[in-house]
Amino acid sequence: MRRRWGPARGGTAREEFQARIPSSDAGLCFHAYFRLAVDIVGVEEMERVRIRARLRRDVLRAAATAARAFTLGERGVAEAELTCLLLDHDLFDHPRVRDFTVEVRLVGADGEPECRAGAAAVQEFLHGLAPAERSGVLAALAAQMRALDRPDLAERLVRDWTGHD
Repeated sequence: MRRRWGPARGGTAREEFQARIPSSDAGLCFHAYFRLAVDIVGVEEMERVRIRARLRRDVLRAAATAARAFTLGERGVAEAELTCLLLDHDLFDHPRVRDFTVEVRLVGADGEPECRAGAAAVQEFLHGLAPAERSGVLAALAAQMRALDRPDLAERLVRDWTGHD
């Protein structure tokens, strides 16, 4: 039996995807989580898939370009600005897109080497300090990380360096 593809009935397609997007901090990235809901009508399923793929690509490109204006410390503002930008962006202006919504959630990225290039410098700096100096510097770095809403990194830094000579 052959299956025939007919016109799609429409309906909202919901997707969640993630990507690393650059911040204005040299070499540091946001880890961005996107939630996209788009209602595409009047086309067959294969065309719906192509339209959704194009929209995902365009969302990522627009977000990556706009995110370069924000530091990791401005995460909340960046989330709001990126969401507003994407909601107002003309990338959803497609004759078959009837309705859409998009949400962005940002966190500092930990996993990619290119986003962690500064970690080696911090490690080398701390290693070069005398143990008496190191505790004060660790406390100051941890306080700065907490002030930037990253207590997880502060805890890891202190934990990793506690007891190092």
